[in-house]
Amino acid sequence: MSHPIVKLLLQCPADSRLMEPSLSEDIKKWSDPPRAVEVLETLDKIVYCGLCAPMIQILYEKLLNEQIESEGTTMEELEKLATWRDKE
Repeated sequence: MSHPIVKLLLQCPADSRLMEPSLSEDIKKWSDPPRAVEVLETLDKIVYCGLCAPMIQILYEKLLNEQIESEGTTMEELEKLATWRDKE
């Protein structure tokens, strides 16, 4: 993964309380660079289940906003693709 935020997230120690180790597995499945919808899905898990510290969540939110801008999309368009939300 080449994005600096992604690299930083992957360096988070597995035994720390900063981030649930399962999130690293999600990140490893992302495209390079990650697609906004991939980041949104992981961020939804974080918010719904409290899987990381607030300062780590901010990094995910920043990454999502960067990818939205980079892809020229909107949050409203991404929400239409968030099919996993229908299952909750």
